[in-house]
Parts: sequence; C-alpha cells; structure tokens
Amino acid sequence: MPLDHITAAARARELVPDSKNVLVCDCHQVHARTIVEAVLTTGGRTDRVAFATRAGLGCGSCVHLVQQLCRIHGPQAVAK
Repeated sequence: MPLDHITAAARARELVPDSKNVLVCDCHQVHARTIVEAVLTTGGRTDRVAFATRAGLGCGSCVHLVQQLCRIHGPQAVAK
C-alpha cells in the first residue's frame, strides 16, 4: 500500500532532518527532503522522481545524487 502524501512528507522530514536538508538540484532549487518525499510517493524510480520534482532535468549534474537518494530510500532499500 503506497504512502499518502502527508505520511510521506512526515517520513521525509524524519529521514532528512533540517541539518541535512541540502540543496541537491541548483537548476530547480530542489532539496534532499523534497526528493526523498518524491521517492516515497512515486515508488522510487528515478524518472518518476525527476518528473515530480524537476531535479535532474536541468543541466544534469545532480542526476547521480537523485539516483543515490532513490537507492537509499526506495522500496528496494526498505525490503533489505
């Protein structure tokens, strides 16, 4: 059962506290917490996270960070 948006936002705040809520995508001003929230609500696929947040769709320099957050917080990580 997928997490609803409110639950995902709360979980993202827990996983990425303010002290670690870094800017991941300079082009679209997307922070780590926003990406983690999108991972939790989209199933963790990088393309869906990029579409939902716009992270990685500018110059592309942050794509590896978006992919890493998807691996860390995606459903495959929860199953381990």
